[in-house]
Amino acid sequence: ITSIGDFNLYYLSKHPKATVSIVCVSDSPVDGFTLTASNETGNTGDEICVGVSVQDFTDILSMQFSMHFDENVLQFESINISNLEGLTQGNFGMTDVGNGELTLAWFDPKVKGITLEDGEQIFESCFTILGGNGTNSAINFDGNPTVIEVVDANGNLVNFNSVTGSVL
Repeated sequence: ITSIGDFNLYYLSKHPKATVSIVCVSDSPVDGFTLTASNETGNTGDEICVGVSVQDFTDILSMQFSMHFDENVLQFESINISNLEGLTQGNFGMTDVGNGELTLAWFDPKVKGITLEDGEQIFESCFTILGGNGTNSAINFDGNPTVIEVVDANGNLVNFNSVTGSVL
């Protein structure tokens, strides 16, 4: 999300290998929950960790989504759990990381809904950089194969927004 004057610019991409991108311009603020991947830099052979943080994470009961990266540029290594109660390694689907795909399904173990501060990091995905210097990989979120769903404590679906990160 980028602001230009009174407008917000949203960049959406289905997959790092996608040939179609959508750019939407709106004069209204983002409505709902936002997941943001950090931008990181490194050299071939370096292990780097991409932080995933939240905004408007208010009374969230559950969430699920897929995260994608370019497997020719990054080799998945591990997940570091940060500040979300009930989030464990078991919440992550890692069977297809060799194809650039990581999934997550989480719910509040107390079934009350959790609120986090804007910018709070909930986990890091760590990778070894495989691609040569000058290559990069987008880190983006979508609903394939795990359908995007965020639910609040009242059982309402919450709009899902994301900000794509990158590794350069």
